[in-house]
Amino acid sequence: MKSRKQKSKFRKAGRLLRSYAFGLLILGAGCADISRVRYGQETVKMAVLPSRSLQGMADRYLPLLRYLSNETGYDVQYISSNSYSGFAATVQGSDVQLVLADPLSLLTLQKAARAEILAVGWGAGGSLYTQGLVIAPQGSRIEDLKDLSGRRVGLASQRSAEGFLSQAWSLKEQGIDVRKDIRLVPCGNMDEVKRKLRAGRLEAGFIGLEAWEDSDIQDLKIVAHTEPVPHWAIAALPGTAPEIAEKIKSALLAMGPPKEGQQKILAGLGLVRFGQAEEPAFDDLKAKAERLGIPY
Repeated sequence: MKSRKQKSKFRKAGRLLRSYAFGLLILGAGCADISRVRYGQETVKMAVLPSRSLQGMADRYLPLLRYLSNETGYDVQYISSNSYSGFAATVQGSDVQLVLADPLSLLTLQKAARAEILAVGWGAGGSLYTQGLVIAPQGSRIEDLKDLSGRRVGLASQRSAEGFLSQAWSLKEQGIDVRKDIRLVPCGNMDEVKRKLRAGRLEAGFIGLEAWEDSDIQDLKIVAHTEPVPHWAIAALPGTAPEIAEKIKSALLAMGPPKEGQQKILAGLGLVRFGQAEEPAFDDLKAKAERLGIPY
């Protein structure tokens, strides 16, 4: 027979295993912030492209989803995937109505699924555009784009607008073929690019401007700002009820600097407001993607 002490150990181990299994289930489902579920409310699911770490994404985007829930009366839920490559499968397999993603991913969804862009982020100075960055460790001999030839350069994904297309276009203008002249190292997300740079596993990295934080200057440096690309946008997928799309769009377009709480949410996203999509900006992005051989 087992002693009381042994039984206690087995009970503790069982509780730990159940907690661990539950945690894996939640991560696998990709649904964050489940404590917000409000019974009786209609659920609206929004898939968010995983450009940052899981924690980084939650810190950045959950306040926006809470705002949308409060303004529309829907329970707007956050649906995540583990990587850029798994994002399309998450969108297809999770009964998602809305998508928050970079413009390159949205072009793909427009083409493949006839997604309707509801609103696009606008940055400082009322600009529709953001930029990519090339970064390197402090003290690195990499000082400009031409120094990247032959280097190990980390990136989240070649499907990222501000984390690949932007840099690839600026390098092309310098006569550098990003795929032939540079040793690209996929890292999964932009926070991982920075982590591997700090660990000495990369010589440089591609990230978006919004992924750069003030504290990064302690051990990393910006080598170059690269080609402007449109900010992230929110789109509705086919099958989304028109009233849902309209309420979400109205709530986004109503956000602005005069309202302190909303301003804080926008600042966390690197934005000053949301605005209407402008086709010329996306047409230019399409042309650049085609020139660089980036599928969308």
